This record gives sequence, C-alpha cells and structure tokens, in this order.
Amino acid sequence: MVSTLQELLPILDACSTSLEYLDLRSNLRRRKTDTDEQNPPSQPLHQATTTTSPRLKHLGIHGACYDGTLGDILSHLAIDSLESLLVNDIIDNRLSVQAPPTLRDTLSRLTELDIKGQRPNHASAFLVLLGATPPHQLRKVRLGTMDTECAAMLIQQQYQSLESLVVYFLRGHTALADILATCSKLKHLNFEPFVDIRIMVDSQRPWVCTELEVFEGNFGLSPYENLDAGRSRHKDEDEKVTVSDPVTLDQAESLFMQRLGQLTKLRRLVKGYDTMRYLFDNDMDFDNMAWTLSSGLTHLADLVNLQWLEFVDENLPTGIGIPELLFMKQHWHSLQGLACYNMDTTEAEEWLAAEWPQLKVAPFLS
Repeated sequence: MVSTLQELLPILDACSTSLEYLDLRSNLRRRKTDTDEQNPPSQPLHQATTTTSPRLKHLGIHGACYDGTLGDILSHLAIDSLESLLVNDIIDNRLSVQAPPTLRDTLSRLTELDIKGQRPNHASAFLVLLGATPPHQLRKVRLGTMDTECAAMLIQQQYQSLESLVVYFLRGHTALADILATCSKLKHLNFEPFVDIRIMVDSQRPWVCTELEVFEGNFGLSPYENLDAGRSRHKDEDEKVTVSDPVTLDQAESLFMQRLGQLTKLRRLVKGYDTMRYLFDNDMDFDNMAWTLSSGLTHLADLVNLQWLEFVDENLPTGIGIPELLFMKQHWHSLQGLACYNMDTTEAEEWLAAEWPQLKVAPFLS
C-alpha cells in the first residue's frame, strides 16, 4: 500500500497523461522516516519537479495528510483541470503557513470541495483553498467544521454559485441565517450541530434559497428565552450566540414555518436528533417545537413537492395528531414517506393505516 509521497510520485509520473480520477485510501507522509509530525522534514517537496496531469478531475485523499503532504501533492500535479477535491484529515497547518505557489492554477476549475474531520486547523486550510478558488465557482462544499470566518468568506466569494452545503460541526451558529438569506442557488442543505430556530429567523432578511430541495438539520426550539442559557455546559461550545433581532419563544415556530413554507421546491425535510437534551445533565425536554396546525404547520401548505418527512428522534412530535395528518394528506400530494424511530402505536398511526395506507410510515426509514 502506498503510504508516502516518495512511493506515490513515481506512480503519478507514469500515468500522468491519462489519469482522470485519483482516490488515495492510506495515510500520506513525505517519507517513511517522517514519523513525528512535531519534527517535520526541512526540505519542502513542492520545490521538486512537477508532473503535468492535464486530465485529472478528481483527487480524493481518504487517509490523513501528514507533514504538509497536501500542499506537496497539489504542487506536484501541475494541473488546471481539477474539479473535485476531497481531503479526509489534515494533521498539521503547514498548508496555511506555506501554500504552494501554483495553488491558484491547480484550483482554477474547482467546483467541489470536501474537507472532513474537525481539527482546529481544518478551518484555516479551508480558507487557504477557498481563497485560491475563483469566485462564484464552487457548487458543492462539505466541511467537518465551519466557523464564522469560514462562513463569511464562503458567502462573500461563492454565494452566487453554491448549490450544496453540508456541515458536521458549526461554530458561530448565526452563519446559517446568513447562508439562507444570501445563497439563492442553494438546493441541498445539511447541518448536524443543533441550531435553535430563533437564530435562523432572527434577521428580518427573508430566505432567498427558494431553489432548496433538501433541508436536513438538527434544528429545534430550546425552552430558554436567553439563547446562551446553559450553553457553557456543552464542552464544545465556546461562542456566545448573538442575534440582531431575536424572536420570542411564542413567535419562533410560526416564523420558522413561514420561512420554510416559502421553499416550495422542497422534496425532503429531515429534522435531526434533538441534541439539546444530550448537552445537559437533566431530563428536561429541550425541543419545544409542536408541529401543530396552531403553531404554524399551516404555513407549509404550499410544499406540494414534498416527498419525505423524517423525524430522527424517538417518536413523532407529540403535537402531531389526526388533524395534522389530515392537513398533510390534503396538501402534500407528493408525500411518499413519514418516518421516525421507534414509533409507538397511537390513534394517529391507526388513522394513517386506515386513511392513508399508501404512505410509508416508520419504522421504515429512507
């Protein structure tokens, strides 16, 4: 198995003119002797002779990049055809300290950028790669971690082209409201960290992402009037939540549903785990979203293209009863599935079986 650049580069040289798709599954170091990431080799390999790979469109490094190898391999492959770059893990921050001089040429056609993992230096690496990519060219971005600086730069440089955004860890939760209010071509949004819906609708700017087809996220409504209440007990949360025009608990769900109801091309809506309940040492129910007609569900009447509604939680929200299911049946003619984990037998489920038998219901999951 190839594990060093010394082994990899001759292979790349041998097939440089025909290579279009390159996926590396092992960790990469510069040399077999470079085992201590705290003591890097002194000579950067990206000063070596480069290899022209005129057809390479995808580069995926699924292992970890040690010792500045990401910069070295991007520099060695003298290409201007790369469209997709995936990096699983970057161990050091050398890319942000000494970026290859040819990086802008290498990323001149990049449309997909995927940086997994949640190391602090991944944000700085993303900023370097984003800064070397032409404005309004990226269509798909997947990030292991995104802070406010990353979000601001992504919005500033790529808001006209961004179609898909997946974020696994988010620092600076108000950035999500900025993305929804700025990225008009966004079609797919997935975020895993919990975001209070008041943060997503606090700004009076409307959501402009009316092309959105997939909305998947851990959103909900915490019981606190103060959005910072109790957050310091979450060991990974080190930012205060500041919103310009916060809405009250009573207003929040209705306003959120109004915004959501404007996304008439939505095909898939997934509400992720109520992670708030796992951040604290008590049994309080932290998600106060009711999903009832009176709390704002009626605002979703125009979601005529919705095919899948999923609650990745223990049960359906307690507010959903026969009136809400009847509303869905009357308005969401495209709906094919309603899913949640461990659904108990209830009157509502019996109604579904009798009145809407064609609907796929939990425990069926997509």
